[in-house]
Amino acid sequence: METKIREVVPGIFLVHLPLPMRPTIVNVYLLHSGDEWALIDTGMSTPHSVAAFRAALAAVGCAPEAIRKIICTHHHPDHFGTSKAYKELTGATLYLHRAEYERSQTFLPSDRPEEAVRFFLAHGIPLSRFANVPRPRDIWGGLYVTTPPDVHIDDGDSIALGDFTIEVIWTPGHAPGHGVDIDEKLAARYPYKSAYLPVARLRDGTMPWLGLCPNRPQKWAGTRIEPPISEPSSRAL
Repeated sequence: METKIREVVPGIFLVHLPLPMRPTIVNVYLLHSGDEWALIDTGMSTPHSVAAFRAALAAVGCAPEAIRKIICTHHHPDHFGTSKAYKELTGATLYLHRAEYERSQTFLPSDRPEEAVRFFLAHGIPLSRFANVPRPRDIWGGLYVTTPPDVHIDDGDSIALGDFTIEVIWTPGHAPGHGVDIDEKLAARYPYKSAYLPVARLRDGTMPWLGLCPNRPQKWAGTRIEPPISEPSSRAL
């Protein structure tokens, strides 16, 4: 599979990594400023995805050890699933919201949680007859191989990367600790309002469309901006 890479704004590379199901790709980002690189999200732990990631590094001229930070937006397998392998490959510091690491534990080998049993029974699933209803770890198995984060991030935190200052914006909904990352100076330099996907519900229940703009996402709460797919977004979705 050919690795697809695009420099969406100077220093921010969008990388498509393959998934073994539909949708067939996930977007991750390589950030470069000065002599520092960072990776936002990891893709899923498959040989094809790892090979595509290594090819992307070679294409942009980034040695694995040049990646000093790995920032994961949430715990799902296509965004955090290769965190262990890439931390070992790069020696980078790993960042993730505390709530997301706690939720990631549901993918580890374990008995079915009592909460899940109560949920199934309350919704009419006779577990005594369907003893093999799969658990998350039964589905994902070796596709999700993670490691504890070095740094727990939260809303309003700033992460320095060369001349970039990455602000963490908490957008719970898609996942409890889901976040998006933005560099305000870049956003001001490229003030496009187009966006691609709604990524999470805000605390008031509205669904923002997040794009590359100089304002925090609350400005767009409840507003649907039809994506013309013209100017790409630098947000880590």
